[in-house]
Amino acid sequence: VSGDVLTVVPIESGTVTLTVTADDGRNGLTSLTFQVVANQAPQLDSIPDKTLTIGQDTLVVDLDTLVVDESSLSYSATTSDESVAMATVQGSVLNVVPLVSGSATITVVVDDGSGGTTQGTFVVVTNQAPTITKGLPDVRMPLGTTITVPVDSVFVDFEGDSFALSVRSTDSLKAIPTLIGQELTVTASDLRTGAAGIFLLAIDARGGATEASFRVDVDDVVKQLTFVPDKLSFDGVLLGVAVTDSFVVGNTGNISIVVSSLVPGDSAFTTNQESMTLEPGAESTVVVTYSPVRRDTIDTNLV
Repeated sequence: VSGDVLTVVPIESGTVTLTVTADDGRNGLTSLTFQVVANQAPQLDSIPDKTLTIGQDTLVVDLDTLVVDESSLSYSATTSDESVAMATVQGSVLNVVPLVSGSATITVVVDDGSGGTTQGTFVVVTNQAPTITKGLPDVRMPLGTTITVPVDSVFVDFEGDSFALSVRSTDSLKAIPTLIGQELTVTASDLRTGAAGIFLLAIDARGGATEASFRVDVDDVVKQLTFVPDKLSFDGVLLGVAVTDSFVVGNTGNISIVVSSLVPGDSAFTTNQESMTLEPGAESTVVVTYSPVRRDTIDTNLV
């Protein structure tokens, strides 16, 4: 008591009965008795700052594990930017969901129902993982062959973060991937046919990860050329007059074919190309010119 001011300072939790007596100096006494309940506010352990990847991470914290208090507690949470991160509490469980790139301060409030409250804050940085901008097509490969797949434009990081690439195969006995820089090579087994998945993983500097994939089917080697039509006929051609006809060469196999010679067996015939390379599924048109220099019946082949 200082003058006519009574100050009560709680020291520890508990209940105490206080009696205040007023004395007028002439034996006139008056007393007032009341109770003071001393309450210890909850003590909340700190929550470390977090980096969360959009669409992949959700921060889940059981707040009961961070509070020293035997009272019945209630919790609430707010975010400094609801567009960046959403914070909700269900019972004692805090959930923070990243929404868009940025940062937000999360404030958690603990209330013991007796007037004691404590709050704590932490920062959430939200990260956008690399985005797939160009898919990787499935491929078919003959046994023992190797293909090169450019991967420099498969991913982009819209936040400008650097990212690292790695690659794996679901079955390295059929297809073995190798990544050097931005160039991916896949080597098919010499012995095993079948399918394997190739997965290309991009991880940015803040842990955001995205994976692109394609399928590799390893087949037996098949070389197959087709000729449509398979025979040309030049009837009734006058001497000194050149006539042309054409046929289509196609590769219906599964391996690149080099045709090193398309030379007619008779000098009266010429072609517009003497060699070609055909990838699987490719076609090329060959034009044959017949310029007779003598009266004759000629039956010849391309060699």
